[in-house]
Amino acid sequence: MSKRQFSSSAVRSATKTSSRWGKDKQANFFLAFRLDDKLVQQRLDHFSNHVHNTYPKWRKYLIRPAQAHVTICAMHLKDSTQVSAAAEILADSGDLVSKYLGNEPPSVLVKGVDAFDSGRVIQADVLDVSPELMAVIRELRLRFWSNGFSEP
Repeated sequence: MSKRQFSSSAVRSATKTSSRWGKDKQANFFLAFRLDDKLVQQRLDHFSNHVHNTYPKWRKYLIRPAQAHVTICAMHLKDSTQVSAAAEILADSGDLVSKYLGNEPPSVLVKGVDAFDSGRVIQADVLDVSPELMAVIRELRLRFWSNGFSEP
């Protein structure tokens, strides 16, 4: 996703997990936005280098800083028809960024590091999100849910 519009490729390139565990209802597509701010990327790079140098056994759990993202919602999409429909909803939602954010970058405050899925996924806990970004997230979720897509 660029800073100014949502991309349907964000849905198409989402991580697929259900086939790995064979669970029909488990989320298999995740809608997220990249943390592509230059300062954020520098700090993530510093953190990643620190972990690689100080705790080398944990390096396999880190994604590249360029892949860092905030997940907005998770969905279970059953087939390519649903993936295409979800991608279309996302493509039609580009107006949300300019409607709520304008030219101002959103803010997300995170604290600490946590893990889930038996340590396979490392995450930072979100403490606060700017009201403007929260409005984008709420309306985007509403658009998906009102079209029959919901979190598992």
